[in-house]
This record gives sequence, C-alpha cells and structure tokens, in this order.
Amino acid sequence: MPLTAPLSHVAIIGGGLTVRNSPSQPGALHLLSPNVLRVLDTVHVLERVKKLSFHIDVLAFKDGQDKTTDEYYFGSETLYGYSAIRIMRKLLLDEMKIMLRERNIPIHFDHRLIAITDGPDQVEFTFENGLTASAPLLIGADGIHSSVRKSFLPQVKPIYAGFMGINSVVERSQLRIPEGYHLPATAMAKPGAFLLVPQKPDGSELFITSQHRFEELDAER
Repeated sequence: MPLTAPLSHVAIIGGGLTVRNSPSQPGALHLLSPNVLRVLDTVHVLERVKKLSFHIDVLAFKDGQDKTTDEYYFGSETLYGYSAIRIMRKLLLDEMKIMLRERNIPIHFDHRLIAITDGPDQVEFTFENGLTASAPLLIGADGIHSSVRKSFLPQVKPIYAGFMGINSVVERSQLRIPEGYHLPATAMAKPGAFLLVPQKPDGSELFITSQHRFEELDAER
C-alpha cells in the first residue's frame, strides 16, 4: 500500500515467535548469510548471538575420493563483511524476544489472523479471538501457508517441488572423519549427495541431510 505519512510503527504477523520445543526436540537451525547478518547487526541482534553460533565461510564439494571439486562462499568477512553463522532457531528468537521486551514492544501469542482490510493510510487486521488492530505497515512472516499472502494474493499457492529432505543430527565424535577434512561439505559419491554442516558454537554436532525425489502426500498421509 502507498504511504502518505511517516511510519510510526509496523505490525508483524508470524515470525515464529510461538515456537515451543521439548528437550528432546531442540528445534530447527538457521544458516544465516551476510545479507541477513547485516540487518541483524544494524538492530544490534548480531552482537548478542554471535557467541551462540557456529561460523561458516566456505562450503566444499567433495567427490568419493575426498577431492574438492568446487567451493561456495556462504560468507566471508573479506568479501562480504560477515561470515555466515549457523544458529539454533530458538536461541535466535529468544534473544530477539528479550530485545523487544527491553524496548517495550508488545508480543501477542495465540492470535490467529482471519481478516485484513487495506486502507489508504492503515492496514486493519482481525483475529479469531475478536481482537482487532491496525498499523501503517503490516509484514507477513507467517510461513508457507501465509494468511497474509492469501489476503492479498489468493491466486498464489505453494507448489510441491517433488523432493523430500532426510535429515539427521550426529555427534561429530561418533563419525570417522578423515584428518583435515573440510567442513561444511557436500560429499558426492555412489550412494548420492550428503550435506554435512557443523553446528553448536564448538562444531561438536553435524547436521547431515540428503534430498530424494518423493511423491506428494496430503496432510492425512
């Protein structure tokens, strides 16, 4: 929507702030690239989460004989000003929630969006519990099945790409990794391709994933 006055505040729907994890399910991790870190640095989040992260620059592509066939820069202080970081989603969100509360910015949980009205200067939105609110700017951060997107672009729907990711987290000490083997790496061999990415600040865990073609399933299956 066009703005006719300076922004006094914005509203964000979603953002993953309602994530709740059990001890046995520590939650997803993010690999954040320099463009994201530049934004987090601007709002003073990065300085609070750097120590909670594993820092990454180069992803190596390896063949079955441990030969490096290619390299991809996720981050680089020399090239981009920042190394990429891998951080647990919950830790990042917890720090952001603390900073919001320090600045008296309200966070409302368990509010399900049901309607949006776009006016000339304000966006009004209504929740299932009957509460309403408005803001000059509304940001939709409510995921792949975004209610905000459906309100403005009902014709846009997510399409299944035909691939399924199979993931696992393993203690690095439990694996026989050759001396000097560069991580993170995508190992290409006869069984297929496996991505190995260190996580936790000390790199003591490895996130391992592989993609396979898989038929689309509905929610009931």
